[in-house]
Amino acid sequence: MAYKTGNGYTVERFHYLGKLTTTERLNLTTPDAGIFVFDTTENRPYAYDGTTWHPLGGAAGGGGISADAHNSLKLGSDLLPYLTTASSYVPWGSASQTTVFPNPYNAPVIFDYYGAGTSTLTITQAPPAYDSANYTLYFFVVNSGGNTLTLNADTGVTLNGDVSVKAGEAALVIYGDPNTANSFLIKKNPITKEMQFRTITATASVVDGAYIPFDTMTSLDFSSGNSKIAIQGGGTFLLQPGVYKLTAKVTVGGIVDAAYQWYNHTLGFFMGTEGFDRKTWHSTPAVAYVRATSAQAVGVKNISGATITFGEVGRGFVEIVEEPLIP
Repeated sequence: MAYKTGNGYTVERFHYLGKLTTTERLNLTTPDAGIFVFDTTENRPYAYDGTTWHPLGGAAGGGGISADAHNSLKLGSDLLPYLTTASSYVPWGSASQTTVFPNPYNAPVIFDYYGAGTSTLTITQAPPAYDSANYTLYFFVVNSGGNTLTLNADTGVTLNGDVSVKAGEAALVIYGDPNTANSFLIKKNPITKEMQFRTITATASVVDGAYIPFDTMTSLDFSSGNSKIAIQGGGTFLLQPGVYKLTAKVTVGGIVDAAYQWYNHTLGFFMGTEGFDRKTWHSTPAVAYVRATSAQAVGVKNISGATITFGEVGRGFVEIVEEPLIP
């Protein structure tokens, strides 16, 4: 006895066309509304409503979970829920960035700045809770770049606490309510950041009360960083905000008494201990500390009471070191 079979049948007004690849399914000529196929490329069935193909389930073996990484949607691009098991990471290297929400409370966002220049992170209003257990309480800010990151409050948001995150530092930002954020530094950089070491390479005749012209009689031997300590014309140094130790050792060629001392050109006063030199006798460097809350110019003045020729090649130096900032 012979039997004749076919590969098409109907189920609840659906017309089953069998197995097709995605390419074959999309290239069907004028398909009728109500047909459905099993897509062998995606391993799931599709139904056609006369205009659009609709998936009828998740891919076989996929467990019903989207393959998309954590994003700002509740569903992945394939209309399935996604699962995240790690914190959302937002790196940027440009001049500005804005906080991105929502995120689960147990997986806070980490904003990581890696750029070389300065940058701003604008803190927006906290998003509303989207269920009873998942809502944004806090996030982290890390500065792995080479310059200062400033935290800025968006319109309608109040930001309290630490707003400057320097290179190598990190901050924790906690919302008190959707419109109030509180920032706390949780890692401060305690190491020396910048220094300049210059050696005497020439002599200079300096009248009493004038600056020793380190810009023309020294050369740079070593520099760590180049943004906070800058030598200027006339021999002064411009220091950006910070704490610095200043040391100068300047010798003289003749048997004369020479005295010199650091002077704050911006604020107008002498600083630290005097330096002194007399050939064949003894030499003492001038040392001072300065805590600059704004940019300040400093230099070393001749306080010998007479015109002195300063500088013996290879026998003096100037060293400026940025110190750890002690609160």
